[in-house]
Amino acid sequence: MPAPSSIVTALAPVATALGVNAVPVAAVFAADAPPETVMVLYFMENLVTVLLTAALVRLLAPARDESSRNHRTRRSLLQTYLLVALGFTLVNGVFIAAFVGLFLRVAIPRPVLVLGLGLIIIFELIAFAAGYFRLRPLSIARAESVLERTLGRVFLLHLGVFIGVFLAAAFASWFVWPFIVLKTITDVGQALQALGRRAPDGAPEAPPA
Repeated sequence: MPAPSSIVTALAPVATALGVNAVPVAAVFAADAPPETVMVLYFMENLVTVLLTAALVRLLAPARDESSRNHRTRRSLLQTYLLVALGFTLVNGVFIAAFVGLFLRVAIPRPVLVLGLGLIIIFELIAFAAGYFRLRPLSIARAESVLERTLGRVFLLHLGVFIGVFLAAAFASWFVWPFIVLKTITDVGQALQALGRRAPDGAPEAPPA
């Protein structure tokens, strides 16, 4: 029978996925913020995810992989990952700020953003802690896999944010519901899939942060 701590660690990604996706729902439907707030909070979520995933690999992965021919290093993996992920995220952030603030002229309440960001960070830190225990030991090959999955999620979410901003301009607030539902289903599905994923050495594979 699995230890209670193992069960908690395994289920943490699902719980945090639900928690993170509940934040924009609460912002729009409880705090009465404009629907564009969802896009801004998703951008913030992406940024936090990128940084925490890099921190996880930095803490757990060895400095280099002596078993491979090209002797891949943790530093080269992280440099490539951060260059692509942060570059893409920052460009997307500039676009969102310009489109929402200058074109749509939507004023998003700062307290809602601050509180939303704080809650997102809390949930992501819980996922980070669970990943820290589930990923050990982390080889360079597994670290590369984790970074690639996170990049894929980042690109997908930014594409959704990009489309969502234009839908906000055309269709007002109703677009928020299907967008949130689809993202929540995707995040929870990825977390559930990761529960049954196994690394080649038999160790449980961790989901993206």
